[in-house]
Amino acid sequence: MSKDNKDEELQDFLLDDKDFQNAIKKTRRKSVIKNVSITLIILLVGYILMYSVSSHILANNIHKTDVVESRWLYLTEPNIQQNGVMYSYNMFSSDSVHSYSKRFDERSVPWVTRTGNFTLRNATKETIQTTEFFSEEENQQVILNNQNGQRELQFYHPSVNYSNLPNGLNVLDELSSNTLAEYAISFDKAYPFHEVQEMLNKNHTEWLWVDVEYEENIQMMQQQEERDFPSTFRSGQVYGYPYNSITDWSTPDFFINQLRHEEIQSSSYHRDVANDLLKMLKEDNPELIPEEVHIIGAVLTGTADELREYQDKEFIRASSLGASINKY
Repeated sequence: MSKDNKDEELQDFLLDDKDFQNAIKKTRRKSVIKNVSITLIILLVGYILMYSVSSHILANNIHKTDVVESRWLYLTEPNIQQNGVMYSYNMFSSDSVHSYSKRFDERSVPWVTRTGNFTLRNATKETIQTTEFFSEEENQQVILNNQNGQRELQFYHPSVNYSNLPNGLNVLDELSSNTLAEYAISFDKAYPFHEVQEMLNKNHTEWLWVDVEYEENIQMMQQQEERDFPSTFRSGQVYGYPYNSITDWSTPDFFINQLRHEEIQSSSYHRDVANDLLKMLKEDNPELIPEEVHIIGAVLTGTADELREYQDKEFIRASSLGASINKY
């Protein structure tokens, strides 16, 4: 028998052997299933590892950002505190809802909520929208918070020559005894902290406006006044610190320490501004003696009867009504 015939017979034998063919198919199936299983396991483990690492990095970033922003909030948002936050996590990001409140005579009252988004690289927060109009009755600009309909506080810098300085404290005569009101009062000049302690009743004071402001911002305000386009300093545009029972009516040392704090100094968003503010403070107070830090305004809260004592104070250059609530 020739070699070609032997090969032909062997091939016919293999083709006719169904058991052998089934065995080959079974082996192939097992191989495919094994490879697919290994691939799926690798992908699953990789996903879990990636999710764990990204979640860890994201959680650290969120914590650092929230701590820094909470500290900065004390210094730039008069009488506003963050009192809660909820997070919903995705693969590489997290959405948040921050809740804020205001204090009225030892009471904490819900103010606004702000949504935010955190990624591995940055963070964004919703900007609270406002509506502004001129009140003929009060002869001043009024700013309303679009989320709750309440008035926003406005401050008047002593270095700006305003064409109109509101006396919002007169509105106290129209408020019921059941009303708790919030006021931004702006001084006629800068006063050292030790004098302000004698000027204000600490039980009605929530926040002090520190005399630190960029000169270009003051000049811009003056130019707007001269162009008959009045503008005021508002929440987020002023610098100060909480002066109430929560901080045990702290001296401006609280303000200075917050600016120097490691978390603020490590923030690329706030470090430069914090150092600028410290430099401004040192211009007239090189040793940063807390009692010599100058104050140019405050936030007061209380009932109409309690706040009437400020109606005729000569050191109050302007006053602006903020939010108000019923006491009971």
